[in-house]
Amino acid sequence: MIIIGCDFHTRIQQIAMLDPVTGEIIERCLEHDNDDVERFYAALPSPARVGIEATINARWFERILERYHHELWIGDATASSRHSSAFLVDEYCFCTRATLFGQRR
Repeated sequence: MIIIGCDFHTRIQQIAMLDPVTGEIIERCLEHDNDDVERFYAALPSPARVGIEATINARWFERILERYHHELWIGDATASSRHSSAFLVDEYCFCTRATLFGQRR
């Protein structure tokens, strides 16, 4: 399963993706104004696990993930001292943190 830590902003999301087979970490910036987000998540093998912090209102993003059968894990932003996708993956991804501090949607 591909694991993604997502640092979600108003106009973009900075992602760091961990492939458990290769151990490769890939960082990308996806723009919300065009179809970057839709194309990126549509191309991923499902299910992928995407972790975000619970400080945003992004129902549109949840619907995209649901459409492509990906998991959304939401963590407690107050439990993290840093807020970047690279930090989330360095700590073995936001999804691990979400398991400890948050909830799965």
